[in-house]
Amino acid sequence: MLKQENLFPEPATTVKVDLARAEPRLWVRRLVVWETPDKVLREVSLRRGLNIIWSPDPGAPAADLGRTEGTGHGAGKSLFCRLLRHCLGEETFANDGLRAKINAALPEGVVGAEIVLAGVPWGVIRPLGTGRRVVVAEGVTPEQLLAEQRSHTGIGPLLAAGGNLIPAGIDGHIPGSKEAKGWLLALAWLTRDQECRFGHPLEWRHTAADTKSSMPAMSKEQLLLCVRLLLNAMSPDEIGTRTRLDEILAKKQSRNGDIAYLDKAAARLGTELVSAFGLNPIQLTADALAASGIRTTAESQLRDVEAAGDALDDATPELPNPNRDLEETIRQLAVLREQQERADNVKALHFEQLKVLRGERSNLSADEIKARLGPVCPVCNVSIDQALAEGCGISHVFHDPAQITSERVQVESQITKYSEAIETLERQTRERTAIVQNLEGREEDLRRRIREAAERISAARRSHQANWRKAARLADDTRRLEKTHADREDARGELASLAAKEALANAEMQVHRDRQRDVAQRVDTLFRYVCHGILGTDADCSLNLMGDRFRADVPIGGVAMDSLKTIVFDLATLLMAIEGRAGVPAFLIHDSPREADLGLSLYYKLFR
Repeated sequence: MLKQENLFPEPATTVKVDLARAEPRLWVRRLVVWETPDKVLREVSLRRGLNIIWSPDPGAPAADLGRTEGTGHGAGKSLFCRLLRHCLGEETFANDGLRAKINAALPEGVVGAEIVLAGVPWGVIRPLGTGRRVVVAEGVTPEQLLAEQRSHTGIGPLLAAGGNLIPAGIDGHIPGSKEAKGWLLALAWLTRDQECRFGHPLEWRHTAADTKSSMPAMSKEQLLLCVRLLLNAMSPDEIGTRTRLDEILAKKQSRNGDIAYLDKAAARLGTELVSAFGLNPIQLTADALAASGIRTTAESQLRDVEAAGDALDDATPELPNPNRDLEETIRQLAVLREQQERADNVKALHFEQLKVLRGERSNLSADEIKARLGPVCPVCNVSIDQALAEGCGISHVFHDPAQITSERVQVESQITKYSEAIETLERQTRERTAIVQNLEGREEDLRRRIREAAERISAARRSHQANWRKAARLADDTRRLEKTHADREDARGELASLAAKEALANAEMQVHRDRQRDVAQRVDTLFRYVCHGILGTDADCSLNLMGDRFRADVPIGGVAMDSLKTIVFDLATLLMAIEGRAGVPAFLIHDSPREADLGLSLYYKLFR
């Protein structure tokens, strides 16, 4: 495909070194490893600029089986990079297994470095073996620290000095409570783990490295925010505006949710009110509610129902009369039953008296005596008739016929009197029984009337309770509907206010972005510059730091290009630091990328 030519060709990109600096803000002069405090095992001197540490591979001539010239791997390049990181402030330099082996091999081992921070030399020594003494100091060499046997200072002073090289305030955007979080984060970026394989520009430490990195766990969004701060592509004011904008958007979302909920609540409440009051749904708007007085109507209906309930409590005059009648009937029945009980007792007494009288009369009857004793007295063998006529010859009671006749008449009279009394009592019992039956019928009727009246009143009260609940619910629904409309109007008003605040915050964000746009454009320009140098001038590469996500585009696909994006991004930011534009120092350690990451031709171009 033909390439379109530009009428005005883009000028060549040039890197403008910051002339205000006589040397890099951060560089390492030397790294020294001591086997013992008086025996140097290895000393590596470094220079300002590009340093390449490599171990030669014997190549194809040594590929015959059985030859042992080595492979170029395992020479200690990664360990060297991690010892540098360790001297610059990272907690450890290797995983537990490798540190244990080094400890066993070098029980008195020490690593030291001579580091220059903002033109000030620092000496650092850290133990490799069993020691715990970490010493850092300005203006001295590591040899002096080792020889002078200075007391333990910890790595803190060096971390504080490193923190002065990066933009102020970045610590507040990094989670965790460690000191110098911003410096340790920048160090993680500038000295990536080899295990990350340059997979992504924002992946700096890998769990497989197992070096207990001090870099906190952060999301890509948090890392991108810190990268922007470190590149001076974002100001603290922009972060404040961004935070405020996020809060506004969160409130807008919440208010929209409130309005949706209130809409549903208003619709649900309105359905019953429309049916109960025979309304037109259009009357359920906020203004119509106030104008039509629906709430007033509902509350008036509730008062009417409550008044009906009060009248119901007073409208029970039918109950006292049946109750009094029932009480009087029960009293009369009690009197009659008591009278009947006394009459029954009297009648029983009269029956007993009759039995006695009839027994006496039986004693004076010759037939009854002869029936019991026979015709002759068993004692004196005298005829019963004779004994009755003449008297008993052996009895001390003399027989008086006149007296016997008088007593018989008297007994007959008493029997007649008691019989008549019993007849009178039985007649009275029959009369009382009729009265009792009549009163019992009346009692049953009164109890039925009272029960029916109570049931009517109970039903009336249940009906009233149902009417009251309905009226109370309708009154409550109208009040709630009125409040729902008011709350919805408030929410809409607040939403409008939030929209205005959002527009203002967006305008402020745009001002901030415009101010930082030249930084973002310069990063993009340098990114393109490095890409063109490696891939050729036809490569349509780009880098966007202004959006919500990090975006780096390289026209050629494949995993190798993902690694290339990361390397090019690091080099572009290194050039930004050389120009004095970035907030990170112009310092970069790339631990030998894996052989599958990039081809040799790309490496050659990269080094050049």
